[in-house]
Amino acid sequence: LKSGIKKVKIIKMNKHIVIIIYSLLMFSCNYDNQLFDRITVLEKENKELKATIIELKINKLSAAGLVGLSENKDVIPNELNRYNFMFTVNKQMPVYNVYEVSKEDGKEVKKLIHEKLTDPSFHYDFIPKSNDNEDIKIQVEIDVDGSKLILFNTISINN
Repeated sequence: LKSGIKKVKIIKMNKHIVIIIYSLLMFSCNYDNQLFDRITVLEKENKELKATIIELKINKLSAAGLVGLSENKDVIPNELNRYNFMFTVNKQMPVYNVYEVSKEDGKEVKKLIHEKLTDPSFHYDFIPKSNDNEDIKIQVEIDVDGSKLILFNTISINN
């Protein structure tokens, strides 16, 4: 009899262990699903936050003006003249390139004049052909976390 009672207790104990293990597995699977769902939500929110931050950076840079000032009182034809350009934000800029924009045969042509700048100012040297009205057209392309922001500045030269 005593050995039969021990067998019954062991069987009951084994059933309890099986039930406990089964319960833990079910809880664990449910927890994994909840965790996966939460990670998915957080990844979506993170993507939205990154997009919002990029948009805020672009808006801030778009609001910053690009000012160009001549080093000389008058522009001198057929001689080297210099304009200093600066952004109205006085801090390190994201990487940007500067282009001179002109028209050739009725088409707009961009010529790279500065590459991979980060300073909030740069200069532009040019030689005007005559005393007639000429325009200096500058295009700045700023890389904002993989998005491109384009700013323009046109200065009319009147002698």
